[in-house]
Amino acid sequence: MRLISISVTLFGLLFGLLFGTAQATTVLYQDFNQLIDTSQHVLTGVVTQMDANQAANGDIYTTLILRDAARITAAGSTPIAKAVSLRFKGGTVAQLDKQQRQVGEQTLLTHGAPEFSLGDSLVVFVSHNGVADMPFVGFSQGVFKVNGRQEVLTAQQEPIVGFQGADLITETAQGLMARGQLLAAGATAEQQSAEGVQLLSSDGGLDRLVHRSVATNRAALMQRPRAYAPVDVRNFVSMIQERKAQQLHVHGGSIATQVSLKDLFSLPALSTLVATERDAQLAGTRTLNRQTLADPQARPVLPLAEPEANQLTDSE
Repeated sequence: MRLISISVTLFGLLFGLLFGTAQATTVLYQDFNQLIDTSQHVLTGVVTQMDANQAANGDIYTTLILRDAARITAAGSTPIAKAVSLRFKGGTVAQLDKQQRQVGEQTLLTHGAPEFSLGDSLVVFVSHNGVADMPFVGFSQGVFKVNGRQEVLTAQQEPIVGFQGADLITETAQGLMARGQLLAAGATAEQQSAEGVQLLSSDGGLDRLVHRSVATNRAALMQRPRAYAPVDVRNFVSMIQERKAQQLHVHGGSIATQVSLKDLFSLPALSTLVATERDAQLAGTRTLNRQTLADPQARPVLPLAEPEANQLTDSE
């Protein structure tokens, strides 16, 4: 069941039309390095619960509960013993009559926001959780999903098959894309090599990063779309760790600090949030819609293992 749903009754549909619950924003492009460098936490975990809450002024917020979570730093990946709570603006809540019977639904949509389902295995880049309306860096750009084959996909379910510099290359129905643009089918291997394009080649079950120059030309590559395997989550996590280690080296260890994980466990009440564009303080929330993964044993577990820690000495 998808988080964002359509009203199930005529009343709910008319309510959404009358009260205008779609919100738009401008989202700047973030490459892979920027996602890593600007995030406070890089997390993995499985969505086991989604709670939608409505404030007194009508704004809707959804809280994701992640279990089997881990935090990626320059030192590696460390499991988090507690459940992680991530809250973002948007979602669907029930509309109740005076007898507390559901008569419809109200949905708040935020352009560029990711969608989630129970059981999703995630890699997320997070900043200002519980304070920002959207804690995911770059909105959906900071959300990646891991399928049953441990392959990394974008929030739009597009496989990541390589890199062009710090830009992710995704495999779409239209072809290979980077920075939201199709890679030019007419470009030669030499021209593409100068841009540092790398793809994952799947050869007899063995995946490896290969440089574009190994191919005759770009057009030939586009005729073999299944020649490239999505990035494995282990490699993805390793690249994040490597980037963090590089940044630590560049700064000479000067950014080594005690990083609190409190914002991942204890969210401030909606009434205490401050935002200049809001009409009033948020208050009086109540849980109207909750989805929970019924069978905890059915949760997929990402292949990460380190000593447990809720408070880390980060050397990022």
